[in-house]
Amino acid sequence: MAITVNYANQHISVDSEGNTIQTLTYVSEPLGNPPEHGYGWPRLDFEQAIGGDEWIIKRKLGWGVSSSIWLAFDQKQSRYVAIKALKSSENIRACKGDSFEFEALQAVTVTKTPSPHCLKLFAACNVPGKGRDGIHLCYVTQLQGGNVASLMGNDTFPFPLAKRIILHTLRGIAHTHKHGFIHTDLKLDNILFSCNMSTEDITSLLISDPSRRHDPEYSGDGIVQAAVSQPLPVPSFDDAMKRTFLSGDYSHAQPLSDRPPRSIAIAPHRPPENIILGPWNEKADIWEFGCVVGLLSTRQMLGLLMDSASKAFELITARLPFDWESRPEYQLNEEANLLYQMMNITQEAFSLDQLAKSDKRNDFFDKDGNLLSKPPAANVNDGLVSKIRKLTNLEEAEVTLTAQFISRCFHLNPEDRPNALDLLSDPFLNGVD
Repeated sequence: MAITVNYANQHISVDSEGNTIQTLTYVSEPLGNPPEHGYGWPRLDFEQAIGGDEWIIKRKLGWGVSSSIWLAFDQKQSRYVAIKALKSSENIRACKGDSFEFEALQAVTVTKTPSPHCLKLFAACNVPGKGRDGIHLCYVTQLQGGNVASLMGNDTFPFPLAKRIILHTLRGIAHTHKHGFIHTDLKLDNILFSCNMSTEDITSLLISDPSRRHDPEYSGDGIVQAAVSQPLPVPSFDDAMKRTFLSGDYSHAQPLSDRPPRSIAIAPHRPPENIILGPWNEKADIWEFGCVVGLLSTRQMLGLLMDSASKAFELITARLPFDWESRPEYQLNEEANLLYQMMNITQEAFSLDQLAKSDKRNDFFDKDGNLLSKPPAANVNDGLVSKIRKLTNLEEAEVTLTAQFISRCFHLNPEDRPNALDLLSDPFLNGVD
């Protein structure tokens, strides 16, 4: 039996035993929920002054799993900046020493030779939250135009632009590694591009397209009203060719000096050494970077699908780099299937030495280094070259260079992968600006 409620996000029903059940859904980030349960997104007001009245909140640009991003005006410098406001549960994580975002941003910013390909940190401050939200740690950074995920859209992605993004991203990775940190979360959402709007342009935009809020919603901490995400205008591809691309979102960064075995990255991008919980280093970023290169080079997600023992893997469109799914016919769960796909695309086997140092070796491999369920091996037959050829209109020389560049990133043992500086001299990037 349904009961009428006052707010569209509040759903109340009565089960067969007469118990009242309440379910809340939200049009944007779920405001007003307990930080101790992983919530606590900031409830900032338009025109709110933070950081000793230095920055004035103007609008919400977007939000993610750990924070929301806001456009603000820097009153001392007379410029617009971005404010990354962490949800209070993330602030707790930072206080416990489980997050190195601030240290990583400082490392790539405060240096004699800063890179235009890494996000620049201006300042940090704490902002008291509303209700039970607690404290929000806020990072004040250079304002960017958006991320590559928003830029891609549904149009054919120009290969010269893809190569520009690849080169700039690799420079950012090299700079990050040089200054002692591993990014660990390279994906299109975390590759940003520069903003070419002047202060006057942004002010005019705020007047012509005012900041807005969604309708009020019910929460456990009272009535909330989320701000509408209003990112800056997406540039054309021609305009994007003039932008600088850079690494952003260091929320999962890890210091080079402290790398306990752990899972990193989104599952389909996760390097093999992090699946088996073995020793790992900055080369984890190189594997993730290879996934990004494959996506950008074809404008589509590279996917790996093992059809049978007699069929080579297929690079298919509109998928993540590796399929995150189980293969019951081969008795492979999601992680084991990911390892199976990796072994097939690289045409490599895990060395017994690497497995001996990995905490989860016995979960996946027998004493001889074979997957426990012994699935059939795929016959790749030059798959990367042939599939990139099918997915693009590239000339044959570019197909070969692209496949060779991606292949250098995909080695099961991180020690066999080149570092970022080595990749910067690859022929694939010759002539790219």
